[in-house]
Parts: sequence; C-alpha cells; structure tokens
Amino acid sequence: MQEQMIKTHDGRLSEVPEGSKLDSDVEEEIYSQVLSSERYEKYGFKRGIDPVLRQVSKARKSRGSGCEKLQNEVKENKCRMSDMEILTKQQHELIQKLLQQINPLSDHLGPSVPRREDPSPPPPPPPASAGTNNLHTSTAKSQTIVVGNWGGPGGTGWDDGSYTGIREIDLSHKDAIGSLSVIYDVNGTHFPGPKHIVPGAYTKEKIVLQFPQEFIVSVSGYTGSLPGHPVVVRSLTIKTNKRTLGPYGVEQGTPFSFPIANGLIVGFKGSSGDLLDSIGFHLSL
Repeated sequence: MQEQMIKTHDGRLSEVPEGSKLDSDVEEEIYSQVLSSERYEKYGFKRGIDPVLRQVSKARKSRGSGCEKLQNEVKENKCRMSDMEILTKQQHELIQKLLQQINPLSDHLGPSVPRREDPSPPPPPPPASAGTNNLHTSTAKSQTIVVGNWGGPGGTGWDDGSYTGIREIDLSHKDAIGSLSVIYDVNGTHFPGPKHIVPGAYTKEKIVLQFPQEFIVSVSGYTGSLPGHPVVVRSLTIKTNKRTLGPYGVEQGTPFSFPIANGLIVGFKGSSGDLLDSIGFHLSL
C-alpha cells in the first residue's frame, strides 16, 4: 500500500496510507497544506496526494449528508412538539368551557343532576355593602342608602357597611363622643362590627336593644369644636320605638337630627381620630 507524507500542525512529517480513513484533525491539516502551492510542491507528493484528497472529500460529503439528515429530524420533532402544544391548549380551553356550562345545566335540569355538597357549614353572610361608600345599594328585599356624615373633616374615615339590623351599641363619652362600636344582626345572627376605639378616660355605655322588637327611630346630637379639634361629635341621643337613650356627651355646639319616618338604620359610618369626628348611617328603605 502506497503511503503519503503530510506535515502536521506541530511541524512533524506523518505517513498516511493511501485510501485509509482520516480523522478530523488530519483532514484539516491536509486541507491547510494543500491550499498553498508552495507547500504542495515542497514535500513532493503532488501526484500521490490526489487519492488522499479524494478520501477526505468523500468523508466530508458523508458527514454533510449526516448533518442534513439530523437537522431534518430536529425540524420534524419541533413541528410535532408545536402540534402537541396547540392540541393541549385546545383541549384545556374545551375543558374550561364544559366546566362553565355545568352549573347552568344543573339549574335547568333541576334535582335530576347531582351536585357536590360541601360538608362544612357555610360562613356567616357578609354585610351587604361593607367597606363601601356607594350612595345606593340594591338588594333582593330592600334598598339601602347612605345618610351623613355629621361632624368635621378630621380623623380617619370608616364604614361598617349595611346589615339586617342593630342589636347593640357601645360608646364612650366625656366632653365629646370617644369610641363607638356596634353589634349588628345578620339574618338572625350576632355580628360584631369593627371597633373604633380612641384612648382616654371616658365613661363607657352599653346600649342593648331588644331586637327585633326594638329598633332605632331617630339619632340626634351636637357637633362642635374642642381645643385641638375644629369640629367633632360632642353628644349623641338615640331614640328607639320604646325609649330614649342619652344624651351622651355634652350638648354644646351645632345641633343635628336624623328622624326616620320610613326605613331602619342598618349600619354606621363616620371618622375617628382622638375623638369621634363625624357620624353617618346606612338606612334600609
């Protein structure tokens, strides 16, 4: 077998048998040498190098074909994955649409369609408009409107929302009204509302109504200034269909009155800082 001599990258002469397979490093070395006609003539294997070059060219074409085949397979796999993603997304959307149609279908078919029952007892129903300042709140049985506030612009605003009645009012007072908190009725259940507490040595009052026989028919009082407080609620008087409660605080300043000819007070709102700065009400018509 005829052998050819090539020069490797480190300057040594290497023998390559004619027709033998070459690794990639030797191939690259051969190509780098034959590009220069000077090197081609210098080492004296002008005719003998042709079979080697043909072997290298054949090997390169073989690798190129393999790479092209591999690239085609990768493209096909990517297309399959893309199709699977689209199919999965379509299936998910279809499942969501079917789930959305279950409840309306159950209501239409009635008791023949079984429903999953939650074994845990339901939580107490939330207030109809807790934490909102909407002027009108419509419910299935009544309409609720917001009335007030009476007092000044100071303090931090609060709104207990509207419920189904008033069971108890806790307040404190001295030369003005301090703290105020209410226990409401929610469909026959006691529901303690938020506590609007202010610091200080005040006289505490607990007003317990005989709900549902007893209810509030009017709220009146005075608003006025104190040192460090431009306008606050100085006093409150609460009148029910059975008795008059108060006055609490000091009746000095500007009087206000909220008589209720039709409807019921079902929630309190206002603002508080160091004192009760203002007060308003939710009225169910």
